[in-house]
Amino acid sequence: MKNILALCMLLSTMLIFAPTLGEEGGQVDVSNRYGLPFIVEGRMVDNPAKVPKSSTICVAYQVYYLTAERRLVFTGWSSGEKYPCIRAEEPVQAIYREEVLVVVDSIVEELRTSIWAIKGERISLNAEKEYIKDGYRYVFQRWSRGEQPFNTSNTLVITDPAVIEAVFKQEVRLEALSAFGVKVNGSGWYSVGETAVVAAPREVLLSPYEKLVFREWVSVGANPQVIYNPSSHVTTLEVKRPSAVRAEYDRFYMVKVKGPEGVVVEDWYREGDALQLSLPAVIDVDPGRVRLVFEGWRGDITSSTPTVKTVVKKPIEAEAVYRMEYRLEVKSPAGAVGSGWYKPNSTAVINAPNEVQAALFFKRVLSHYTGDCGEKCTTSSPLVVRMDSPKYIEAVYRVEPDLLSIAIIGSVATAFSTAYYFSKPKKTPKPDNKKSGEQASETIFCHNCGAQNSRLHKYCLICGEPLYQPMEIVVADHR
Repeated sequence: MKNILALCMLLSTMLIFAPTLGEEGGQVDVSNRYGLPFIVEGRMVDNPAKVPKSSTICVAYQVYYLTAERRLVFTGWSSGEKYPCIRAEEPVQAIYREEVLVVVDSIVEELRTSIWAIKGERISLNAEKEYIKDGYRYVFQRWSRGEQPFNTSNTLVITDPAVIEAVFKQEVRLEALSAFGVKVNGSGWYSVGETAVVAAPREVLLSPYEKLVFREWVSVGANPQVIYNPSSHVTTLEVKRPSAVRAEYDRFYMVKVKGPEGVVVEDWYREGDALQLSLPAVIDVDPGRVRLVFEGWRGDITSSTPTVKTVVKKPIEAEAVYRMEYRLEVKSPAGAVGSGWYKPNSTAVINAPNEVQAALFFKRVLSHYTGDCGEKCTTSSPLVVRMDSPKYIEAVYRVEPDLLSIAIIGSVATAFSTAYYFSKPKKTPKPDNKKSGEQASETIFCHNCGAQNSRLHKYCLICGEPLYQPMEIVVADHR
C-alpha cells in the first residue's frame, strides 16, 4: 500500500505542469466488481468513480481479504495493463480474481499444506501409496473428497473454502530377530494394537556335535515390548509402537565318554556347564584274578586321573583307557617272591629258596613247581613264566636230612661227652638187670626211617617225622 501511495505521489508531481482537469474537459469511468475503492491523484475515491481523463488511478488493494478463507487478488486492468497504477485515458475496470483457502490435512506430515485456490477452478491432489518413517508405515486409503477419492492422484473443483484429508492407515514395524542368525518368523507391519505371533525353532542342529536350544524371547530397542510368554518359542504380543524382540539361544555341545564297560556319558551339555566324571581306578573283571587299571584318557580329555572336572566349551569325545592285568599267585611253605599283578604277555619271575631249614637236623629242598607253569613246572628256582592269563603256582619241597648240621652237632656232642667223661669221677658200676630193662623200654623206633630215638623226643632226630609213642598194655592177672 505504501508503494502504491508513493507511486501516486510521484505521478502527481510529474503532472504539476500538465493542463488542469477542467482544461481537458473529459471524464472517464473507473470501477471493479467488488466495490473496492481507488486512489485517484493521491485521493481515495469510492467505486465506481468518474475521474478526469489522463488522471493517475491506482487500486487501493492488490489483495483484499473478504474473510479469513476468502480473498480477492488484483490481476490487472481491462485495458490490459498489469500495474496497479495507470493513466485513465478511457473507461477501465480493475480486475480481481476470487480465491478460497484449501487446507490439505493428513497423518503424514509431508502432505500437510494449505493453498489459495482460484474459485471455480480444478485443483490436483497427489500422494504416495505409502510413507515409511521412524518405524511407522502409512498406507494410503482415500481422500475425504474429490473426483477420484480412492486414487492417490485426485482432482477437485473448488468453489468454497475446504479442508481435504488424505486418509492413511498407520502401521508399526515389529522386528523378530534372533541370536546366531537363526531364522525366525513374525517380522512385519502391524496395525496399532494388533496381536502378532512370533515363532522360533525350538532347536537348531548345527552339526552332529553342536546345536542351539531356544531359551527365551527378550525385548530389544528403544521401545520396550511386553511379551506374554517369553519362555515359549511360539508366543504372542500386542504391537502398539515400533519395537523389536529377539529369540535367545543357548549353545549345546555333545559330550561322549566311553569306558571299558561301555558308554559312560552321551548327552548334550550347555556351553559353560561343568562336566564332572568319576571312574574307578581299578575294575575287577574276575576278582582276584583279572582286573583293569586306569591308565589315562584318549581324545578331548587330557587328565591323568580317573576323576575329571572341566568346563564344556566345545564338543567332547573321549575314552577312558584301562590296561588289563593278570594275577600271579605264588604259594610256598618256604616263602617266595613273584606274587602280584602283571600286564598281559609280560614276564614274571618267581624266586623261591632252593633250601630252607625245616627242623633240627632236617631241611626242606625245592623239588619242583606245580600249577599254571606248564613244562616249566620242573624247573628249579627262579621260575620265569609268561603272563598270558591269571596263574597259580605252588613251590613243592621235600624234607632231607641236614648232614652238615648233624655232623656239626654230632661233633659238638662228642666233644662235650668226652670232656664230661674225663672230668667225672670213675665208679664201678653194679650190674642192675632191672635198670637195663627199663632203659630198653625208654627207646622208640621211627616208623619212617627206623632210627632209634628216646621216648622223650616227639620228632625223629633223623628225618623229623612225628614219633608215635607205644601204648602200654596192662594185662590183668586173674590167677
